[in-house]
Amino acid sequence: MRRSLFAIAMAAILLGAGTGVVRAGSLADVVIIVHPSQTQSAIAIDELTKLFLKKTTTWSHGAAVDPIDQAAESPVKALFAEVVLGKKVSAINSYWQQQVFSGQGIPPEVKATDAEVVSYVKTHANAIGYVSTGTAVDGVKVLTVTK
Repeated sequence: MRRSLFAIAMAAILLGAGTGVVRAGSLADVVIIVHPSQTQSAIAIDELTKLFLKKTTTWSHGAAVDPIDQAAESPVKALFAEVVLGKKVSAINSYWQQQVFSGQGIPPEVKATDAEVVSYVKTHANAIGYVSTGTAVDGVKVLTVTK
């Protein structure tokens, strides 16, 4: 009986690892960008999380949100996942596998580089993306992230 309880407790701990809120790192290393036609200048971290997990699918004006993600091996994706989404990239990948398998959703479109994210957001009115600090963000609007 004790071994069973111990095994269950250990499994719960191991399964919970990587699914808790991490929020380590700094928002200063991630820049949130939108098309210049978007009227807002700031976004709450909780709203940003909902947009990228597709729990919120429209902007306040009713248009469909088009979140743009970065490649899984990108350092900025790891930082964004931890700081904004509060999870490791592996946990985010598992989330999207479950969403796809259950027919509840598909992950955001992925771009390979910061420059590709900027280019896409610049030409798509409802897009939102994130790039590394120091990336040239000409032609897009940078949002301030609030808590």
